Amino acid sequence: MSLDDAKKEIKIINEYLKKFTWMDFTYGSINMGCIELIGSDDLTYEDNDFLKILFEEPLFISTLLNEWHKHDEKPFIEIASEEECINKFGHIYNKDCIIFKINVEDYNDAPVWVVSKKIKCIILKP
Repeated sequence: MSLDDAKKEIKIINEYLKKFTWMDFTYGSINMGCIELIGSDDLTYEDNDFLKILFEEPLFISTLLNEWHKHDEKPFIEIASEEECINKFGHIYNKDCIIFKINVEDYNDAPVWVVSKKIKCIILKP
């Protein structure tokens, strides 16, 4: 996936999430082929997913293990620079991958990082 295509997907995600004052996030699945992040206004109800974010061909994830809420004052997801990755982890990852950082409520610095080759957004409730 090109960096421009990833930026387009991120724009779709961030624009969609601006419509909501509240959104909870958790993982649907994490495996070597795909990391599935699910957003919902209430995770206690089944089949109440609003969107899915798929990180395809992931290489690395640094994450919170519990569910979390979107940050109200920052974009939900951004592409991190190589410099940010070096500052955070001490090195950069595969140059074929894109470094994503996710901003979460009650954290000044993004606590969720995903390094993957592709990102895809699926909006389930427009």
